[in-house]
Amino acid sequence: MSVPQPETAPGEPWPRPGTPGPAPSWTRLYGRLLTVSLRAQWQYPADFLIGAATTVLLSATEIAGFAVILWRFHHIGGWGPAEIALLYGLTRGAYAVHRLGAGDLHRAGAYVQSGEYDSLLLRPCPPLFALLARSGRIQQLAALITPMTAAGIAIAHLWSSGVLRVWSAACLPLVFLCAVAMDYAVGIATFAFAFWLVRVDEFSVLTVDAPNTAASFPLTAYPAWLRWYLSSAIPVGVCVFFPLRFLLGRGGGWIDLAMAPPAAAAALAGALWLWRRGESRYMGTGT
Repeated sequence: MSVPQPETAPGEPWPRPGTPGPAPSWTRLYGRLLTVSLRAQWQYPADFLIGAATTVLLSATEIAGFAVILWRFHHIGGWGPAEIALLYGLTRGAYAVHRLGAGDLHRAGAYVQSGEYDSLLLRPCPPLFALLARSGRIQQLAALITPMTAAGIAIAHLWSSGVLRVWSAACLPLVFLCAVAMDYAVGIATFAFAFWLVRVDEFSVLTVDAPNTAASFPLTAYPAWLRWYLSSAIPVGVCVFFPLRFLLGRGGGWIDLAMAPPAAAAALAGALWLWRRGESRYMGTGT
């Protein structure tokens, strides 16, 4: 007796909506897979503690570099120390959350080159979700400590000085969530090019790592071409700098805050489309 299989269209690695059978919650499944991956890494606590200490030390060194620059120039792009600390905290904190949950996304090129991506196509869930939930970096929990501490101190200072109001402080979680979504979108779109280019390690430095570091400073401190790059080509500044500019009274208007959620949603939808487009061209290695 044959068992009916769910229908799939060419290029679709998982069942289409509306096919028979219970529809799984991919978000819940992703959360469970990521939790299992993090628990597996916690079986080696010494490795976690050493990695966490190294991560905190590197973040502290980065903060010290910022402090030296601020001590010398006092303001950067017209922003004061507390405002820059908040910008840094939200930007780098969102990046740490992305790195925590992105799993093996940064190794997409290696999966494509070795043919290991074939094994993900055989799983009963979207291959991208399986890739994201695989080998989650538990050390990134420690990477959250420094930026969140900087953001907390900055919020306390800005609140006491009257810069932050109740409504503006209430908008900060939304800004942070939009930043996380944008980081996921940029990461997925970048590593989707592995289906065409295979090796994208150097490419990701220009699209993921360097832009996120640059966006930790006010965009007003950069030349026009770099401001365009960080707000249009790789729009990581759209979800943090522009909303904060309005919330902190540094210019702009409601549009700066209002455009962050649709921009993050559109970027994420475009990144997922690009991933599926590349995945449909994947041919395997034949091994």
